[in-house]
Amino acid sequence: VVCNFSALPYENYQVGVPYAGKYKEIFSSDAKAFGGAGVVNPRVKIAKKEEWDELPYSIKVKVPALGISIYSY
Repeated sequence: VVCNFSALPYENYQVGVPYAGKYKEIFSSDAKAFGGAGVVNPRVKIAKKEEWDELPYSIKVKVPALGISIYSY
């Protein structure tokens, strides 16, 4: 889960994840279906062996302003 409580969207925001593999966005509060601007991550993100946030892998995602994104592994 990635939460952004600021009024600024982020492009290529790096997030630490615990496992190598594929991460898919399964929910974005900014999706057009919910009346948002459509800042979503339609493609699967593949974790890279780059430590971030004290976790061994990381992914880079688009994060909507004042939004929440949920990913499945």
